[in-house]
Amino acid sequence: MKSKAKKKYKKIVFKLSEKQFKIINQFCRSKRLTPNKFFKKATKDYIVHNYDFNTNDYHISENQLALFDMEDEIQEEESDIDEETENNIL
Repeated sequence: MKSKAKKKYKKIVFKLSEKQFKIINQFCRSKRLTPNKFFKKATKDYIVHNYDFNTNDYHISENQLALFDMEDEIQEEESDIDEETENNIL
């Protein structure tokens, strides 16, 4: 008989201000939740409501550097130079 596959968990760490922490603790006490259950439930609800997002539609800000675009341009320039040297040799 096969044993169940182990669930894999990942740890997430983030910081809250004291005010945010107090508000969350008050909410959790009033709803009889632990902060961990609160965050898991909030995350699950968010994912369920936004599940149909398209992974190809990433927001790219105007100020984002185009490092990889420059890499493509450099490769194109190198291939042009290589072609020129081949033509000069022949």
